Amino acid sequence: MTSSDDQAQQLCFTARALAQTHPLSSAAYNYRRRFTTEEVLRQPNKDFVDWASNCFLVGYCLRRAEENSSGISLGISVDEPELLRKLAGEVAASISSGRDDFFLREPSVMLTALDRLISTELDKRWETAQEHASQEEWALFEEYLAWSLLHGYCVRVTETRGGD
Repeated sequence: MTSSDDQAQQLCFTARALAQTHPLSSAAYNYRRRFTTEEVLRQPNKDFVDWASNCFLVGYCLRRAEENSSGISLGISVDEPELLRKLAGEVAASISSGRDDFFLREPSVMLTALDRLISTELDKRWETAQEHASQEEWALFEEYLAWSLLHGYCVRVTETRGGD
């Protein structure tokens, strides 16, 4: 039997590999493109936008990896970018407040995988970001990347589950 940590590690590996294949649905692709365009206007550091966009992709791919490892094939039920934004925000708020019925695998495995991916993304950026950010700005940056990764995960949840 595989431990929760091993399962989370495998999901992370699969998500990172999947991210290399551009696995976004058409609606998720358009949503990510719109998200990136809006963030470029809002965010003073363009590298941060690129990193957030990558986190979005990795989070989306984590959900895809979770689907694959669960043997579940889910069809798209929401394909409108604005509705994706709204519903994904609701799912993210629910997960952040402790609701765990969105997960297809054990919640402990999925929360470990999400935490591990967020930590990895932050670790990859630390050296470069510290040159541009104060300690206070780094804390905001951590939240920004964590939100982006969770949001990508929630966009995939939303597009396959709809508004339930």
